[in-house]
Amino acid sequence: MRLRHFLVLLLSLATVAVQATDLMPVRIAAVENDEGTERYYEVVVREAYRRIGQPVELTYMPAARGLVAANTGKSDALLARLPVIEDTYTNMRRIPTSIGPMSFLAVSMKPSLEVRNWEDMRALSIGVRRGYKIAVDKTAGMNVSLVDSYENMFRMMAQGRVDVVVIREPGVAPTLRALKSAGVLNGTETFRSSVLEYLSAYHYINVERGNLIGPLDQALKAMTKDGFLEKAMREARGGN
Repeated sequence: MRLRHFLVLLLSLATVAVQATDLMPVRIAAVENDEGTERYYEVVVREAYRRIGQPVELTYMPAARGLVAANTGKSDALLARLPVIEDTYTNMRRIPTSIGPMSFLAVSMKPSLEVRNWEDMRALSIGVRRGYKIAVDKTAGMNVSLVDSYENMFRMMAQGRVDVVVIREPGVAPTLRALKSAGVLNGTETFRSSVLEYLSAYHYINVERGNLIGPLDQALKAMTKDGFLEKAMREARGGN
C-alpha cells in the first residue's frame, strides 16, 4: 500500500512539473531597430500565444544574434523568419501557418535609379542588414555593406556610401518615422522603392518547446479565419 501511495505521489509530482514547464514563458528573439516590421509580427505572435494561454517574453537583439540564440536554446523562439534559415539552424521548427507576408524592398534616394529585381543591383553598392539571410544570400558576390541597423544603413545612403538599401515590409512608414525621430532623416528626403520579392513569414520555435507547435498552429489558423491577421496588417500599413 505504501509503495502504491509513493508511486501515485511521484506521478502527481511529474504532472505538476510538466504543467510548470509548459507555463514557463517562451523567450522569443525579435529583431531590434526594425520597429515597423517587427511590431506587426509581435502583435500577431503575442495574440497566438495569448489564445493558448502561454506566457511569452520578447527580447530585441541583432538579427544574426537572434538566430544563434534561438537555435542554441538561449532563446526559445524566433518572432518571424523565412524558411531559408532551416538548413543552417536545424533546431528550429516552423509553425506551419504563416503569420503574414514579408517582402523585401530596394530603397534608393536616387529618383532615376530603377531596380526591378535582385540582379538589377549587381552594379550598385548595397546596404543589407546583417542576419537577414535571404537578402545576404541574394546579394552574394555583389558590392554589399553589411550593417546591424536601419539607422546605420540609411545614414550610409544619405552620405552617398551606398546607392540602395534593402529593407523589410510591412512597416516601412513606421521605420522611416523612427529614423526621422532619431535624426537620421530630416523629412525632406525623396525615396524610390520597388519590391524585390514577396514571401511568407513564419514563427519558429526551438525543438525543445515543440509541444507548442500544434496549439500555436491552430491559433494562427483561427486568427486567419476571423480576420485578426488582416486587421493587424492594415494597422501596420497605417490603415484603419
